[in-house]
This record gives sequence, C-alpha cells and structure tokens, in this order.
Amino acid sequence: MSSKQHEPAEAETPKESAKVTLNRVDTELLGRARGLVARANMEGPIEGVDDLSGVVNAALALWLPRMEKKHNGGESFPAPRRLPRGRKPSS
Repeated sequence: MSSKQHEPAEAETPKESAKVTLNRVDTELLGRARGLVARANMEGPIEGVDDLSGVVNAALALWLPRMEKKHNGGESFPAPRRLPRGRKPSS
C-alpha cells in the first residue's frame, strides 16, 4: 500500500508575510475557499492549498498581474505605507 506524500518544490524560499484581518469578505467566496482547504485536508495535497492564507495568496498572485497590466503599465503597484481607514468619501 503506497501513501501519497507532498513533495516540496525545488527551492521553496520562505517569503515575508504579514498578518491581515479582512472585515468584509463575500461569505459565499469565503465558504468556497474554506471548502477547498477542507477538501485538501481530507483527500490529500492540492497544489498551493496548505491553508486559507495559501488560497488567498495564490488568488492574489493570479489576479494582481492582470490589474497591474491594465492599470499600471504592467509594473507592480508600489506598496503604500498604509491604506486609508474608513469608508471612501462619497462623490
């Protein structure tokens, strides 16, 4: 009987991470993402799905380059020191 084992990618380098709390996440999307993580925990490894943070990181890695190409000439958006807090002013 052989067991499936997750083999790490060639040279995985740990990246710096930050703890982020999101107050407004679409509950249906969040539920689907949690379902993906649960499936990976029950049935075995799914690439990029170690936990909910991994799912969010993978999704952002796919989405951000499209937004950078469309809105910033393909260049990475510079990281601001902080985002404005509160609601956007009405126009």
